[in-house]
Amino acid sequence: MPICGVVQTYLVGLKSQLRTEIETHGKPLCYMKGTFWVRPHDPYFAMTKSAQSVDGLNPNTLYYPTVFVWLPHLLDLSPLRCKNVECQQKNCVLTVKGWNDNPVARHVVALDDVYYVMTMRMQCGVHTGGCGKSWNLYDPVVMEQLDPALSSAFPAFLTHRSGIDKTVMTLVRAGMAHRVSASGWSKIFRELHVRKHDILELDYLNAIHCIRKKAEALRLAENPSYMPFSAFGDKDGYAGFSPSRWYLNAVYMDYMEHIRPILDQCVAALTGYIIKWDHSFKLPKLLMKLDGSETFSTFFTLLNEVEQI
Repeated sequence: MPICGVVQTYLVGLKSQLRTEIETHGKPLCYMKGTFWVRPHDPYFAMTKSAQSVDGLNPNTLYYPTVFVWLPHLLDLSPLRCKNVECQQKNCVLTVKGWNDNPVARHVVALDDVYYVMTMRMQCGVHTGGCGKSWNLYDPVVMEQLDPALSSAFPAFLTHRSGIDKTVMTLVRAGMAHRVSASGWSKIFRELHVRKHDILELDYLNAIHCIRKKAEALRLAENPSYMPFSAFGDKDGYAGFSPSRWYLNAVYMDYMEHIRPILDQCVAALTGYIIKWDHSFKLPKLLMKLDGSETFSTFFTLLNEVEQI
């Protein structure tokens, strides 16, 4: 989903602010406060401040998203190196290339809204004999070189152009294991995301009601019109997004493939003092078919003495 409108303006302004903070203090102010997150004002304070501004009350500040600022090279000062074979022989060190522009930040699906990950790119410089390739600071080439305590702070499981929050991904995985399908999760997320939008719209309408109520009490003749609250999917306004069932199904399979070595290791570590097995021909009939034919004909299960697979 392309970023534009109010959200794009906010992210560009935040990027400029972070650049100034780094030049002044050596790191973003949010890091100095002990957090990776830049969060917008809560609706009550946002509306109070908007009502007192020169432009008057408007809903734009309610569209501002939460942003995760990922600049680990400012925290872990160990040099980051290029992993290409030729560059490893030359001991090439990655240098800062700059901020991302298109898009400014990557959006990540959370439980009831979307937040953004803002980062920089690192480059293996040609002028130092490197290959010239560049990577974002959340790419595996960089993440594998960071201190594990730092890399574990990254909150999202990223896909090609988007991402899903790790806690939400854990929730989806647990739901899949308990018969909540990708289609079901898509409907759940849609309801939660639209509900968040509707609550913010209600906060905006309540702020308008309070202003008009005060005006009536003071017997003011002015009755100004107010900007309507953006629709959920308006890219120039609220820019809401909820994942489709196809996206959730794809990201679930990618995630399970990602953690498969860990799952295999957990299964291999189980005890097996008493082994019980079952050879079933019924379960495969309920599984998927390929061109009308059963993919598997039988299902063989082994359990240990405490019913672990």
